[in-house]
Amino acid sequence: MASRSSLARVWQYLSLHRLRLLVLFFCVLVPLWLVGKIAEDILEREVFSWDNMILLWFHANSSSALDPFVLFFTHLGGPIVMPLASLAIVIALFTQHQRSRALFFALAMIGELLLNQGAKLLFARPRPDLWAHLVEEKAFSFPSGHAMASSAFVTALILLLWYTRWRTLVIFVGALFVVLVCSSRLYLGVHYPSDVLTGALASLAWVVGLRQIFRNKDPDVLKSRARLNESGQPEVQL
Repeated sequence: MASRSSLARVWQYLSLHRLRLLVLFFCVLVPLWLVGKIAEDILEREVFSWDNMILLWFHANSSSALDPFVLFFTHLGGPIVMPLASLAIVIALFTQHQRSRALFFALAMIGELLLNQGAKLLFARPRPDLWAHLVEEKAFSFPSGHAMASSAFVTALILLLWYTRWRTLVIFVGALFVVLVCSSRLYLGVHYPSDVLTGALASLAWVVGLRQIFRNKDPDVLKSRARLNESGQPEVQL
């Protein structure tokens, strides 16, 4: 009887939180599994055939007309614009007395930076050298700092605006921004696709996981939870 009651409570919990659990599965567990698989192969100095194939495709479709456009987005996702934009958001949140959100955003960006620098030192993967680069990069290749920074920035922003009318717009524009920044690194030939993919996925998992620590202090989450209890309608709570 006790076991049936326990199973019933577990089933009730899964039913109420199924959407959120799915989000955590696909945004944390699956990305971490993929990151682990790629990182293990790189640590063992495995070669991905698709890395060079994709890079050569980008190079074959490059042109002098596209160069300024690509350089613009690679600078947007770089070590100057991203920290300044992040600092502006943190300051704005603090001035609006949203300290928990400000701390979440700050930790999201600081965390991805520390993870990126640590991974670069650990794996020490040389950058691809298939053609002359338009930009000079001296640090190691894996994982891509641009991919990690842009993915962490956009993911954190989406989570902050999840319960607002801007959610759909931020998801669309943010995803496009991450794709363009990541693509710019491949176009320039300064990262392998595995560098970029791992960086973007690692930041996604980091920020969504970090969100779980702060979600119970977010007033929007509490309001959504209250509405859910009143209506009984499922909603993805992040």
